[in-house]
Amino acid sequence: MLRKITLIVACAAMLFSAVPARADGPVTLGMGTLTSIALSPGGTRLAVGTTIGVYFYDAQTFVPQGGWETGYEVVQIRWSPTGSRVALVSEEYWSNRLEVRDADGGKVLWSLTASEWDERFGQVAFDLGGMRLVATRDEHMEIYDAASGVLLQTFGTEEDSYSSYNLLAFSPNWELLATCCAYYNLLQVWDTATWQVKSSWRWQHNRAFDTDPGQIAWTTNGRYLATIGLDSVVLIWDVATRQIINQTVPAENIPSLAFSPDGKYLATGYEGGLARLWSGKDWQTHVPLRGHTGDVSHLVWSPDGHTLYSGGGNTVRAWDAATG
Repeated sequence: MLRKITLIVACAAMLFSAVPARADGPVTLGMGTLTSIALSPGGTRLAVGTTIGVYFYDAQTFVPQGGWETGYEVVQIRWSPTGSRVALVSEEYWSNRLEVRDADGGKVLWSLTASEWDERFGQVAFDLGGMRLVATRDEHMEIYDAASGVLLQTFGTEEDSYSSYNLLAFSPNWELLATCCAYYNLLQVWDTATWQVKSSWRWQHNRAFDTDPGQIAWTTNGRYLATIGLDSVVLIWDVATRQIINQTVPAENIPSLAFSPDGKYLATGYEGGLARLWSGKDWQTHVPLRGHTGDVSHLVWSPDGHTLYSGGGNTVRAWDAATG
């Protein structure tokens, strides 16, 4: 059952605090077009990125908790594991920006701007303690001090110097980092203690990765990886054997996926407003989720795995995972 809360991000010039939240129906808040969503580590605060800023809400009631009107499109939001910092990747004309802010006051702790196309920031992720931030930058990846923005290390493999690192995801125990090189059908798993490649493999056919966030995800036990290719096929990989153990039949284009923290479900979002929950045991469809009017391109789970937040068509919806 869909919770009686739906967040609608206003496209018109409506101030963030102009409309009060309601717990019994749609809520119009913020301004701009929805571009990203992220849930705080404790599951209490929902951050919504738009074309002009970031807005925060109580994750249960969608009551507004302030926001930052940045003036540029925020395409990615990442909370640190402690919830004290927020990393943003934004697009502004011909450049893009990586910045880290204090989660409470919004103070910009540091920011970096990339103007060259082959140096643009892609996906980012904090490490376990939130002290370091890993970012993809086309042909390599960089590790920054999360507090100061000081570059600590650059890594990537020489043999793949012409590959493009677009996607990354830490394993649940943070001991491994999975990365994907778009257009080269390359998956790599890195040891985060040494930042050396632990496993690397390629495969044939038109299954290169797209560049949108949310297209690579680990299962809770760290045994499997789920990926989406340009052919809209979801592949489930056994990381140890590097073999495909399951794949979906392509239907609608799939712009996002996310495993629930308890490992029970894999959520996938589609073009056209549909999302699905798949069983984590047999990979069969558990329940379809209908309600969005636009592409479901953002999916995040509550820490307990009971609630799925989906973003699409300029709305955010909260779903009960057990009933849909």
